Amino acid sequence: MKKCIILFIVLLVNLTLISGCGQSKVENKTTINKKIKNNEEMTIKISGPKSPAIIPLLRIIETNALGENIKIDLKQYHSMEEMVALATDKENAFMALPAHTASVLYNKDVDVKLLNMGIWGCMYLTSIDDEFKDWKDLKGKKLYVPGKNSPPDMITQYFLKKNELEPGKDLEIVYSNHMEIAQLLELGKIKYAVDVEPFTTLHKETIKGFKVICDYSEKWKETEGDEFRLPAFGVVVNSEFASSNAEIVDTFNEEYEKAIKWATNNPEEAELLAQKQLKTKPQLIEKAIPNMTFIYESAESAKESLDKYYEILLSYKPESIGGKIPDETFYYKHK
Repeated sequence: MKKCIILFIVLLVNLTLISGCGQSKVENKTTINKKIKNNEEMTIKISGPKSPAIIPLLRIIETNALGENIKIDLKQYHSMEEMVALATDKENAFMALPAHTASVLYNKDVDVKLLNMGIWGCMYLTSIDDEFKDWKDLKGKKLYVPGKNSPPDMITQYFLKKNELEPGKDLEIVYSNHMEIAQLLELGKIKYAVDVEPFTTLHKETIKGFKVICDYSEKWKETEGDEFRLPAFGVVVNSEFASSNAEIVDTFNEEYEKAIKWATNNPEEAELLAQKQLKTKPQLIEKAIPNMTFIYESAESAKESLDKYYEILLSYKPESIGGKIPDETFYYKHK
């Protein structure tokens, strides 16, 4: 039955992330709760993608932020299947994942609540065409986009509509993946593409003439209002774990906020920490972090921005958020 649930959710989730390791068997919530009171050693499982979104989790582990008696078993996921398998694992306490994926899981009855948001934006309209200045210049062109029905695709289509451009009529959208798009740009075979961090930072250094035409975060504020941020990554908590271990959840949330601020203020150190797990090109993460908008918001305070985001994704592809905007119980309420 669980395999059927996993396969069903995988069909609905759009995810372009990627790695994984870890092995300890995690104890049940009742045992953990007793051990907290007795100050005994315990292990909890957390998970995240092979991307900069995992950096705050790595910082929490490195600093023993949950306490000397709490050991953390980190699982990285390589694929949608691995991500959904971890999300449906009741022993997986905390998980970093894209905002739209959190909604899909919740709406498909996976027992999670959104704990916080930590990364925003990270999407760009880019080009190697010197004469390309604005969205209107896309008329009659081919625009390469990573992943059909992915958030970059749907937000791009939303901005195209705002600029009175209709795909299939005024321009052609071609779907591909990050690696192929980068190769085609480098060879000069294409000129216009949607890009995301940390690839954008890398491409500025490796692709001749590569430039950012539009930062989606700024465009989002322009179209929706300064009070709204464009969501990217957050953390969900297993609801059963949270109900039995409120103290750990609150500590995790506080330490996650500190880790977000640390990464923003110490990109060089964050780079060194990430290198151990992500094996990225040297200095890539250090240079990308200032462009990634690491800003902590609790789930409750991020709700307005998330509702706006979910509303737009719903209008383009209802399945991208699980068919409906999450209700109030999706948002973890801190006591």
